[in-house]
Amino acid sequence: MTEADSQVKAQMQKQQQAYSAEIEIMKKQNQADILTALEQEKKDSESKQDQTKRDHAKQMEEMNNFLSSKIEQNLQLELLNDELKDAYRSLENNLSSEDQEFK
Repeated sequence: MTEADSQVKAQMQKQQQAYSAEIEIMKKQNQADILTALEQEKKDSESKQDQTKRDHAKQMEEMNNFLSSKIEQNLQLELLNDELKDAYRSLENNLSSEDQEFK
């Protein structure tokens, strides 16, 4: 092998080492990019889960408020019904016998 061939071979080896180093750097950068993307995806997923939990909590609160108002409304109606029954019984008791025969 001549001196020129040795120099060419040495030059090619240096170039190959440079390419290998560059490839390693690119691999590491790709790995870092993948990790960053995965971390962002995880954050996005957690954010969506948190939003879903907040939405469900809000819906539960709205439903509980609705049900509470309906229960309160039913209790008011029951009280009114009881008052009407009492008034009707009182009226029946105060009717004369002649009025009761008409009934």
